[in-house]
Amino acid sequence: MGILRTPRGWNENKYRCLHYYVLQYPQWRKEYSKCVSASSICYGNSGGSGGSDPTAKQAIRKAELKRKMEIIEDACRKCCPGMESYMLQAITEPLTWDIVEARGIPCCRKVFFKKRHEVLRLIYYKVFGESTE
Repeated sequence: MGILRTPRGWNENKYRCLHYYVLQYPQWRKEYSKCVSASSICYGNSGGSGGSDPTAKQAIRKAELKRKMEIIEDACRKCCPGMESYMLQAITEPLTWDIVEARGIPCCRKVFFKKRHEVLRLIYYKVFGESTE
């Protein structure tokens, strides 16, 4: 993958944290699709003390995965209307500009990187609740 370059104005450690956070998106998506709906599982542990509830744990995990994926998807939709699918792929796979351009993104390199920067700042703010600087 090469050297991870920190965008101008970003704290290097915060950028690395965000970079590896968004790279987990494909794993979350795969895990979410494999999750069985909570209503279809019936592990009856009715009553009793100290027993765990696998159905509840699975439902909580599924909701957590959905929330994480929605943060990334919503940031792409908000910052890049019309090219959110390109941006989603570019930040979660991660793709070089040449690959994104070959896939037909409807903007120039300068606009792409400006929008990518906006998306990453928004994701960082939503996930970590603070500025990137």
